[in-house]
Amino acid sequence: MTDNLTGLIWLKNTKCFGMMDWEGAILTAKSLKDGDCGPDPAFILSDGSSVGDWRLPTMNELCILIDYSRRNPALPEGHIFSDFPPGYYWSATTLDYHPGMAWIVYIESGTTCYDDIKSHAGHTWPVRGPKE
Repeated sequence: MTDNLTGLIWLKNTKCFGMMDWEGAILTAKSLKDGDCGPDPAFILSDGSSVGDWRLPTMNELCILIDYSRRNPALPEGHIFSDFPPGYYWSATTLDYHPGMAWIVYIESGTTCYDDIKSHAGHTWPVRGPKE
């Protein structure tokens, strides 16, 4: 799904991956490619992407999506993403003063925080730029 404000392309299927630690989320996002995220045909990725096209979003990119006037999820009205599992989503952004911690976003509320990169409690929501 393309964000018309930023031009970023977000994975429609927010449940494609299970919960994992930050490093696992980074590797999983980088390995995403066309044909992944089955078995539901409605969610199989069919964008022509290759391994390395997708990545974990930065904290700023995740926060741009948030509509703080809404809850469950805290996204703009009319968004077309699949249901969001409870919990937080990893960003690629670590804390400047503590690289063992990464910024996270709870999509259901728009709350931001950080967690230890070794925690297995985060979800992965990959993003990529447009194909050139």
